[in-house]
Amino acid sequence: MIASKADGSSIPGFPLGTDGWRGVLAGGCTFDSVRRVAAAAAAVYWRLPEGDRSRVVIGHDPRFLSPELARAAAEVFAKAGISVLLTDRPIPTPAVSHHARRMGLAGGLAITASHNPAEYNGVKIKTHQGSSARPELYEAVARALDGAMAREAPHAAAIETLNLGSSYRDHLASLVSLDRIRSAGLSVLTDSMHGAAGTLLEEILSGGATRVVALHTERDALFGGVHPEPIASNLAAAAERMGREDFDLAVTQDGDADRL
Repeated sequence: MIASKADGSSIPGFPLGTDGWRGVLAGGCTFDSVRRVAAAAAAVYWRLPEGDRSRVVIGHDPRFLSPELARAAAEVFAKAGISVLLTDRPIPTPAVSHHARRMGLAGGLAITASHNPAEYNGVKIKTHQGSSARPELYEAVARALDGAMAREAPHAAAIETLNLGSSYRDHLASLVSLDRIRSAGLSVLTDSMHGAAGTLLEEILSGGATRVVALHTERDALFGGVHPEPIASNLAAAAERMGREDFDLAVTQDGDADRL
């Protein structure tokens, strides 16, 4: 598939969709295509009206090559003179939003294909508010694709690799009456579907009378052969466990943990 020039995107097999670019790895989603999108995003980043444009946060999910693609995107931003805060581990896409907003940045990038099958990967853009980028911002980046690689600063900026997961976890925990939840004596099943949530809910909820059983927390680039979309047809394991044990609640999240 080749996206039309009408939408400004001319990367074969890596079209602009409703929330970023997604394509099959080694097909449309390649290191070159991600670098091109990152270069275009960096070119537009300097013109954003709100937030700190000297720095950007970049996260990634646990998909195949996500850490390496995130590093490639970070290097492009750094060459454009924009300092990068790069996650040192897979994190939920909302963690990128959280840090962009917390630090007053103009925005952030997430390397992820969300709930798509394992053979996909892609790029999402987040704004200074933490929201998904509006269509006009995506369109501006798409229009900047051609020639964007030529935009480089005289001196490259720094890339700081750091833990962006723990502070996001602590922030989530601060938003609820955590002591009441931990002491409630509930029995909770969590299913991360081998995605970016990992052990996040288990870490937050554990430590009291509430019992937490976590499924599919380990990284698996094939997602156990199941699409990481939390719909009934993909949750057979969680449903079976719920059926034979006495749980009060099951909580599942998609591949990049922006849906629960």
